[in-house]
Amino acid sequence: MPESQVALSEIEAGREVVGTYRLKQCLLRQTPQGKHFILGEIADGGGALGFVWWNASGATHEKLRASAHVKINGKAERYRERLQLVANVLEPTLPSDELAASLEPEARCDIEREWQDLLRIVDSFTNPHLKALLRAIFIDDESIAVRFKRAPAAVSMHHPWPGGLLAHSVQMARGAEAMATLYPRLDRDLLLSAVLLHDLCKIDEISFEGSYEYTTAGNLIGHVVMGAQLVFAKCLQLPDFPQRLREKLQHCILAHHGQLEWGAAREPMLPEAFVLHYIDNIDARLEAGFRSIDESASGDPDWTDFNKMLGVRVYRGE
Repeated sequence: MPESQVALSEIEAGREVVGTYRLKQCLLRQTPQGKHFILGEIADGGGALGFVWWNASGATHEKLRASAHVKINGKAERYRERLQLVANVLEPTLPSDELAASLEPEARCDIEREWQDLLRIVDSFTNPHLKALLRAIFIDDESIAVRFKRAPAAVSMHHPWPGGLLAHSVQMARGAEAMATLYPRLDRDLLLSAVLLHDLCKIDEISFEGSYEYTTAGNLIGHVVMGAQLVFAKCLQLPDFPQRLREKLQHCILAHHGQLEWGAAREPMLPEAFVLHYIDNIDARLEAGFRSIDESASGDPDWTDFNKMLGVRVYRGE
């Protein structure tokens, strides 16, 4: 990163900021008086920072969304216990290759190691139908594998980094393996299949080529329903895949958010669906909490900024 540009992790309230950053999120909003403004997030290789820009319009929003990088001029301020940048100037830009490379987010896991662990888990299945299904999705369909390795698990809440979806899914699978050992009445292969597939269609729900945003299909349908549809379509391509087994797997995917008001299409009705929901919740919350501890620029050595997902500030003192 050029010496003249400040790292986002070093910014404190009151600091004037001028620089070029990766545009991670860009949302057009409207005040009660009908005036447009933009809420978004910029990022560099080591952190991210939310911003607000009041001098916005629909046209400027479209230009910004089409750009992976922006030049920004503004001042860091605190709002509701969170640090944000109030932008005076915000415009698309095309940085040098060197600068662009320095702004790229880092995968916070060993992607190849996680991928090999996923393949190990699939290879360990004793149910031939589920083994064939998972191989058809992750091994035979190269377009899925390529995107699954690169996708974030969310736009901002948890694992919002390249490889985050893979890391989230495999870490959950490790937990599910332990749960299946503790509770042998669980259908291990069904549970692990549901874990590895529950968020798969985030590869279609989230655009991650530039700024992380929900796609049209993501907004209209969502990864929960798209995931159940994908399983249905893949099962039809496999000879003699048991209908009831397919329905159980689809149910787990449709129910993994736990409650209808949290985005589930069905509430969990199978033991494997209960376990999937709780493991998903645990892993997402732990990652969000640990990331707050590591990255929060609150200025308080004992407490992070308010974490929107967890609904609290996280204690990080001794």
